[in-house]
Amino acid sequence: MVVTKAEGSEQSRAFSEIRLRRRTVLKEGLFYAEGEQVVKRLLHSNVEVVSMFMTPEYFDQFKEILEVRLSKSATVLLADKISMEEKVLLKLNQGILALGKIPESIPPDEVIARDPLLLVALDGIDHAVNVGTILRSCAAFDATAVLVDDRSAHPYSFRAIKASIGGVFFVPVIRCSSLPEILMRFRRVADGRIIAADPAGTVAIESADFSGKLCLVLSNEHSGLSSQILSLVPLRVSIPLSRKMDSLNVAAAAAIFLHRIQNVKTAASKTD
Repeated sequence: MVVTKAEGSEQSRAFSEIRLRRRTVLKEGLFYAEGEQVVKRLLHSNVEVVSMFMTPEYFDQFKEILEVRLSKSATVLLADKISMEEKVLLKLNQGILALGKIPESIPPDEVIARDPLLLVALDGIDHAVNVGTILRSCAAFDATAVLVDDRSAHPYSFRAIKASIGGVFFVPVIRCSSLPEILMRFRRVADGRIIAADPAGTVAIESADFSGKLCLVLSNEHSGLSSQILSLVPLRVSIPLSRKMDSLNVAAAAAIFLHRIQNVKTAASKTD
């Protein structure tokens, strides 16, 4: 790795005006990650790190793992926190940033062939914080992969990565131009079962069958499941609530479903 002061460095352009560029870099196959915990998880993952921007104090803290993880061509830029904020046009919680490369998507057929298999599909979830929080739960409860349709927020957007606390780096993400097509293939080729989380579902989560290869579909809180997805989902499962509320935030519901699925599968494995 190459360590240099950010001031006057040509490489520092990669971090110029992040506030304005954090969406456009996604089109280049890159992403920004910010914060100590997020960057620490990034460095402990297999995701490629292109360059980093941090205070000298953070460099001293991370020096050992940086020497192992970064390639010889990767650049580490050093500056004080105030100078960093002036450069990136963002108020930073902590003085550490990374520029990484979005991993290549795993072919859907390769994922579908895995056993055991737990897929989570996002159907039109357009809020980046919700997407990130769901990804955090998917990492926590060992989802095999996450299918993200093109109407959902980008899982490697700045806000999604932050909300995932770096969980996105440990769960394979497959961005889908046609989510219904992949779900049909999952059902046909893998003999998989598709279950949708739905406040109006007629089956309560405690009674649902979560055995076998499973895909949990999560949808937009306001518009619900898209018509194409509805036609593919034989079972809609709800979380019983008190009369005070008629629904949960989709990210909260996802955590409850994934925890329940994990418990059911763990119990089943002990009886086999």
